[in-house]
Amino acid sequence: MLKKSLYITLFFILSGILGFLCQVLYAKYFGAGPQIDLFFALHSIPTIITGIAPVIFASVFIPIFAEMRQERLLDYIAVVRKRVVFFSLLFSLVGGYLTYYNLDRIYPGALNGETYPLAVGLCLLFWTSTCFSLVNGFWACVHNYFKRFVLISVIPLLVYIGIIVSVLMIGPHIGVLSVALGMTAATIVQFIIYRIAARQRVDSSLYAVCRDYAHISQLSGRILLITASLLPFTAFGFIAYQWGGILEPGAVSYLGYAHSFSGFLSVAASMGLATVSFPDLAKELSREDPHRIRVALNAFERAVRMAVLFILVISIFTIVYMQPVLQILLQRGKFGAIDIGNLARVMPWYFLGGLCIAVMNLVRNVFYSAKLYVHLAVIGVGATVLFVCIRLLLSDHISFVEVGMVEFFCLLFFALVSLVFLRIRYACFNCSFYLDIFKYTVVCMASCVVAVVVDWLLPGNFWTVGRIVVCGTVYMAAVDSLLVRVLRNEEIVRVNRILCYRLRRLVLGCKIDNE
Repeated sequence: MLKKSLYITLFFILSGILGFLCQVLYAKYFGAGPQIDLFFALHSIPTIITGIAPVIFASVFIPIFAEMRQERLLDYIAVVRKRVVFFSLLFSLVGGYLTYYNLDRIYPGALNGETYPLAVGLCLLFWTSTCFSLVNGFWACVHNYFKRFVLISVIPLLVYIGIIVSVLMIGPHIGVLSVALGMTAATIVQFIIYRIAARQRVDSSLYAVCRDYAHISQLSGRILLITASLLPFTAFGFIAYQWGGILEPGAVSYLGYAHSFSGFLSVAASMGLATVSFPDLAKELSREDPHRIRVALNAFERAVRMAVLFILVISIFTIVYMQPVLQILLQRGKFGAIDIGNLARVMPWYFLGGLCIAVMNLVRNVFYSAKLYVHLAVIGVGATVLFVCIRLLLSDHISFVEVGMVEFFCLLFFALVSLVFLRIRYACFNCSFYLDIFKYTVVCMASCVVAVVVDWLLPGNFWTVGRIVVCGTVYMAAVDSLLVRVLRNEEIVRVNRILCYRLRRLVLGCKIDNE
């Protein structure tokens, strides 16, 4: 599992690099003004839908696939796919209609003469993209079950490629509308690739299964509960954007950039492990064998430790060097030094929030595999209600930095309550888990001290990029040494061996014996 997840994680990292490039282009061409504020505000609702759809499909259908006889599985998939296409189209039409008639509520000022044509264009393109994204989410679920992990890891890259090409070609001429055009074109290409890769046969007898009221009721109930459990992942961003919209100018942009960066970090840290582990975890928990469940959860707990370690390593160094890192990445074009300073103030809270999201991206698979939909839904709704209550109490008397702080503490509440529940239910995530997290934090902070000392020894006029590279290299070497030689972390030892083996094969161009 570690080897597969490592490869998939590399694809997610590549996706994140392309996502970083997108943010750089946004900052260069659009800055932190009204247009990009409108973009983030209108994009927040489709993002909620497209963000939860793959999780809903995977959480609902993968356990069903695991329990179904192989000879009827392909027929079932083909029939469900037709239903998904129909409801995706219907949902997108209704969503686009409701968004259009509530533009001014979503973003105050969207109906004025200057931004109205842009708002209409963004609304049309976003919901067209949403329709195809929903169908693509189902296809990703199918390929995930059949363990075609490379395909579902590579295809998301197309969205970033589409955005980058569109912004570079037509961004200077039509503004942020180019982002929506590139996104929509990419989702259509994704749909075509998924459809070609999945050639399904259809048995008409399976229509009876999908028309069975008990079956439909069961699926509908699961979808509602899973949607409720995903509210902290999705609704928090929308609430934050709405909150930021009544604060200082540019607040929505800063929150949007912070969400994007922390989102990349959490996805890169967790989705590779989550993608690989979910099908096997669903199968083991469905068998109700206590021994096999114990083994599966122990392996899963190690995966969560790896995700937390990854995000701690990146977050702590980036928080310490936040200002120069953001200057290198974003300070160009319309994104100036003031914008960098404002973004640097809020980013640490979103990096910490990304840690909570990474943990929950993995932990929710335990709930879904064990069919504990109600329990996670209650926790998710509770965290969302907490965020809404704090938002109503504080109103508009705070800055966008405090918005990020509140969002982090609500995400922390969501993660801790979920882990405590699993501790009570399955006796996992015990004290040793939290002790390991504390050790990882100490290791990262100690390594940062070493990097800061090296930074102090460098000449004052040393090139900024070179300074970050040197200090980052020293930091990573210190982290690796402490984890391997002091903590004797077995997973890190295995990762080092895999990377060294692949690197030697790449350099030598042949298979190495005795590896």
